[in-house]
Amino acid sequence: VFAGSGRTDAVRPDPANRRLAAQRAALARQFMLDSGVAPSKIRSSYQAAGDRIADNGTQAGRARNRRIEIALDGLATPPLATAVQDRSTP
Repeated sequence: VFAGSGRTDAVRPDPANRRLAAQRAALARQFMLDSGVAPSKIRSSYQAAGDRIADNGTQAGRARNRRIEIALDGLATPPLATAVQDRSTP
């Protein structure tokens, strides 16, 4: 199973950030489809606020919090990962 999740740097899950997080999740799904993953093996989700990995009080931290995560589950040896730069609007 391949899971893609879109995240933002928002403090509150307002409509604009929900849309943005959903767009990032859709980008992750499309990347996996374009890479040959069967649609039945893809799960996508998004979180418009919270779940930070860096200090949201700095510009660098906010940039790290705006992200797409792709997780691989159930593979004995994960394939070579490809980094994808998020091109959606911050």
